[in-house]
Amino acid sequence: MNSLKITEVLENFPFRAIRDLQRKVIEDICNAFNSGCKHIILEAPTGFGKSAVGISFARTLGTSYVCTATKDLQSQYARDFPFLRVAKGKNNFPCHVKEDFVRINKYRCGCCPPGTIGECSHLSCDYGPCLHDETMEGPNCKYRTFLNDYSVLNAGKIDEKVLLGSEKQEYFKKQYSQWLHIKNLGLGVGQWSPCEYFDQLSKAMVASHSIFNYSIFLSLLPNRNLLPARHLLILDEAHLVETEIVKFRGLSISKKRWKRYLEDFEIIDFGYDIDGWIEFLIELEKKMCL
Repeated sequence: MNSLKITEVLENFPFRAIRDLQRKVIEDICNAFNSGCKHIILEAPTGFGKSAVGISFARTLGTSYVCTATKDLQSQYARDFPFLRVAKGKNNFPCHVKEDFVRINKYRCGCCPPGTIGECSHLSCDYGPCLHDETMEGPNCKYRTFLNDYSVLNAGKIDEKVLLGSEKQEYFKKQYSQWLHIKNLGLGVGQWSPCEYFDQLSKAMVASHSIFNYSIFLSLLPNRNLLPARHLLILDEAHLVETEIVKFRGLSISKKRWKRYLEDFEIIDFGYDIDGWIEFLIELEKKMCL
């Protein structure tokens, strides 16, 4: 879209009532966009309704990614704007394969003491066998679904739906009924259900509007096939972007650990002196390569 009409953006405001300041901000953003600005920062106090302003532009442009810092804010967005598809990390969802072992009392955690299944923190998809067992990778896990398994109805509309079609479901049920994992555990063929993690992630990928937390968005960003281009990227709590990138790509090493490898190496705090830190890293690389 080469230009934005103020009237169209206002029509897409998600609530019945709009405040004068919100209307003014929408007009200013439209004017900035139509003047060629592609990166626009909105700074406003808590309670201003910045989210509603952003959603107005998302609905007008047709497709969007929204990123925010916490899972709670993701949930708040989804409550206020139900057409947003939420994508959360693996640790928020149970692994169905591990649950199968729990069902027949054969689950054993290699990290937790025996008899503590109820307190085990390794039952989530973060620790799923699909991450380290070749026999469970990709389509070998019959709980897993993929992007091309989903279809979108009323794309870009307020009543958009992302569906796992009946034909696809029947296919997965058949695959599930013939799965050696189920047979080897002696489980009766129960009701198939998709892996909750990949189900919600795939739906968020194919939907017109999705909301991620920064950590999962940054992890997916290098793969353009997973994150195709959309018309708008909203960075909520944008003052935290630098912190989130450092958390994602940063590496922390204590002075004590440094001393184990480089006894005579002095660490100096250069604060915000970027050139100083660059020189520090160059010197560190030289010493590590000796």
